[in-house]
Amino acid sequence: MDDRTIKKAIKGSKKAFGQLIKEWQTEGYRMAYSFTRNEAEGQDVLGNAIEKAYNNIHTVKEPKKVKQWFMAIVANEARMLLRKEKRNSAETIDETTEHIEVPDIDLEGLMDLELSLDSLSGEQQSVLRLKYEEGYTFREIGEILEMAESTVKKRIYHALRHLKEKLEVKGGHYGKIDI
Repeated sequence: MDDRTIKKAIKGSKKAFGQLIKEWQTEGYRMAYSFTRNEAEGQDVLGNAIEKAYNNIHTVKEPKKVKQWFMAIVANEARMLLRKEKRNSAETIDETTEHIEVPDIDLEGLMDLELSLDSLSGEQQSVLRLKYEEGYTFREIGEILEMAESTVKKRIYHALRHLKEKLEVKGGHYGKIDI
């Protein structure tokens, strides 16, 4: 996204803000979904984040960091939703785990990897997705998730170790996982 569009959005242009969101919505949804693991909740989180970003974009001081700022809003909205759900369902069983649909895939290794990824916490999935799917640096991930760079590295290391152990237990040969 060019700097002019970002600056226009910060100054209040609805059209420019819409262009930003159009470009970032898929990535924002993926992050929201990685926290919630629920399609509807991921969409709700993204919608809430877009509304907050629209109402507060004028407060952004560094235009080059608008995308990171937006992704941090998405992460915070997802965390707030999860905290709220945790409080509201302290004594109920999490029904989302009862209705997991595993697609009919012939590639057993791919299914093992996906199931292993699903076994990670939302935070671990988020840091892995930001690092390996979206290409953010450790520092940028730290800024987005509001945590120290060393914490990001630690979470990625532990997530990769967990995946490696999980896949080795299943007897998979999926190439080398460096940790």
